[in-house]
Amino acid sequence: MGMTDKDGNLALTGGSGTAMATSSLVVIERMAGDVSLSKLKQLTANMVERWDPSVRIHLLTDLTDANLGRLSFREVVEFVQYTERMGLYFRAPRVAIVATGGATHTIAKLFQSLLPHDDRSVLVFSDVSSALAWLRGPGAPVGTA
Repeated sequence: MGMTDKDGNLALTGGSGTAMATSSLVVIERMAGDVSLSKLKQLTANMVERWDPSVRIHLLTDLTDANLGRLSFREVVEFVQYTERMGLYFRAPRVAIVATGGATHTIAKLFQSLLPHDDRSVLVFSDVSSALAWLRGPGAPVGTA
């Protein structure tokens, strides 16, 4: 089943597709090319603004075609702090990051390690199917696809 945000972007959902306080969506964001700190911040701000606050989001960020190798340690730390200020993990209690290797995988793992909360809410995967299985798996709130 699907549900769209106010701009018509499609996300996966379970149940009737009605956004209620107990609903959860699996939202997939794909990034490609060189990724900067400002691009990451914009993606986060758009995601937080796009969905009604009552909808819990399980976020899959696909970095398969992205290059995070130009981000500095300071920028990764700044992005971690930004996601905390934006309340990303309240809105998205599960975040799966798909990074296939090289610098992008290393930066994704660094991001995960710098989070000041339970690291099981953000995991890095090497493929989309494993990430989706985790997002939909045991312990996921009722209503996920």
